[in-house]
Amino acid sequence: MADFALARPMQGERETEVSTMAVWNVNHSDGKMRFGSYTRKATTPSGCNEPFKNAYWCPKRKWFSKEPCPFSNRFECMSFARLCGGV
Repeated sequence: MADFALARPMQGERETEVSTMAVWNVNHSDGKMRFGSYTRKATTPSGCNEPFKNAYWCPKRKWFSKEPCPFSNRFECMSFARLCGGV
């Protein structure tokens, strides 16, 4: 487990206000997409290229991208990764 000593102020330094970041989960199941507390019907059966606020969700990378993925489904993405060695 990481030691969080760097998060504490060093001796002689003043404490400053620390900004926090909300962490939320993206989930695709039962034909629904869940972005944190927001739930809606999924537009694709695999969860690939699901639009959300001018970004597209990639379930393989578990991250958003600004442009849609060139693959039509997750099977094509996995086939490309096997043939080329990665995306």
